[in-house]
Amino acid sequence: MRTYGLLCVLLAVLCSGCLQKHCVSMGATGVVFDSQTGSPLSGALVSVPSYSGKPKPVTTGSDGRFSIPPVMHRDFVLLMGDFVPPVSRLVVERGGYLTTNISLVMLQTNCVAVGLTPAAR
Repeated sequence: MRTYGLLCVLLAVLCSGCLQKHCVSMGATGVVFDSQTGSPLSGALVSVPSYSGKPKPVTTGSDGRFSIPPVMHRDFVLLMGDFVPPVSRLVVERGGYLTTNISLVMLQTNCVAVGLTPAAR
C-alpha cells in the first residue's frame, strides 16, 4: 500500500500542469509597404509558419495592413527543465519584391512595419 501511495504522489508531481494551452503559431499585425516609395502594398502574402511548418497566409488589404491571430492548442505537455519554444518568423511575399523574413518575439505584441525591396529587373 505504501508503494501505491508513493507512486500516486510521484505521478501527481510529474503531471502537474501537463494539460496546458500553448502557442502553436505566434500572431502579428502590421503594415507592408514599398521600401523605396513608402506606398502601402496590397496583395502581399503574410504568414507566420507554425511549429509544424504549415503556414496559413493572409493577404494585405488596399492599405497594406494585415492581422494574423496566434494559434493556440490545449495539449498534454510534459515540460522538463527550461523550455524555450522554437523561434518564429514572419514571412512576407509579393510578386516583384524580395521575400522578407522577420523574427518574432514570444510573449510580446508583434506589431511590425515591413518595407519590401523591389526585385532587380
